[in-house]
Amino acid sequence: MKFLKSSLALLGAVALLAVPATAQEEKKEGGIWNSIKDTLIGEAPPSTFGQDPTGAILNITDAIYEETLFGEGEYIVAFCSATSPPCADYYPTYLEAAETLKGESPAKFAAVWVEENPRLSARFFVPARLPYLVYAKDGV
Repeated sequence: MKFLKSSLALLGAVALLAVPATAQEEKKEGGIWNSIKDTLIGEAPPSTFGQDPTGAILNITDAIYEETLFGEGEYIVAFCSATSPPCADYYPTYLEAAETLKGESPAKFAAVWVEENPRLSARFFVPARLPYLVYAKDGV
């Protein structure tokens, strides 16, 4: 019995010593587990977040929202968070819809990142559940 306990203790110690070395190697190599961990805890947003190479989505900030949302025109605004898994699922679809309807619809697509624009999020009473969509027409 003593042999079994000491063997298990030795195996546990070897496992503890081996895991940090493996984790360091993965971090250097950019391993998949490190990427998943960073995405889950919010250190690295998904690669498609906030990237709009076509210019179909206007990023609205606290500084420019009065000229855009309260001016003339129609806007479909998505309030998103870079750390929200539902937003990570939704944003690529929103981007695709914006690209598809860019020339066909009078409505312009816009995005507000709630962490960067807290005043604007409070102005529209954005709930904790994201993404949150708002339709604004001619300032209303």
